Amino acid sequence: STFEYLEMYDIGAINASTFHPNGIIIWSSSGGIVRYSKFYMGPDNHGIGEGIFFEQNGGCSNWMIYGNLFYNQVSNGKNIQISSPVPNLKIWNNTFYNNTFNAVKYTNSGACDSNGEFRNNLIFSSGSGSCGTSSNNLTQSSPNPFVNSGGSDFHIVSTTGAGYPRNKGYNLSATFTADRDGVAFGGDGVWDIGAFEFYFTDISR
Repeated sequence: STFEYLEMYDIGAINASTFHPNGIIIWSSSGGIVRYSKFYMGPDNHGIGEGIFFEQNGGCSNWMIYGNLFYNQVSNGKNIQISSPVPNLKIWNNTFYNNTFNAVKYTNSGACDSNGEFRNNLIFSSGSGSCGTSSNNLTQSSPNPFVNSGGSDFHIVSTTGAGYPRNKGYNLSATFTADRDGVAFGGDGVWDIGAFEFYFTDISR
């Protein structure tokens, strides 16, 4: 299965302890992709209980999660929740902004398990995350690297250097080559961190 270009917000439940307001629940499934989607708290002040939820009965493996935005998930809103071992899970080039919980939350006996990867993720004012081999991630609360985070524009600014995601990424072109706008990663020679590659010909950024 491939889930792409979804916009999920304000998913709530009257009794969240019994009825989980899941965005995507993955149950005994292998070989799927979640990409280029948004998970966030909307105008009714509900987040997504579990944005992407690998349920606790097992049987999930070989999933890729890349190019997504997880933002303003406050209170009980979670981003990626893993409740049973998920081998070969790849979490790449996502942006996490202003979230209460870690980018990846493990519950019950959940584990990223063997051959997992957590690369090129931009985590700002949110809990950190991990999944197996981790590299080229950026976790911080300052400086703000976004064009207009208050307006939910999470394109990155042109600035390079310490604390900025531009030109800090790991090359993943063997698997995917473009961000959610269709801009080629590494277009200026080096991959960027987060859901968006800096579009270097756009002078407005």
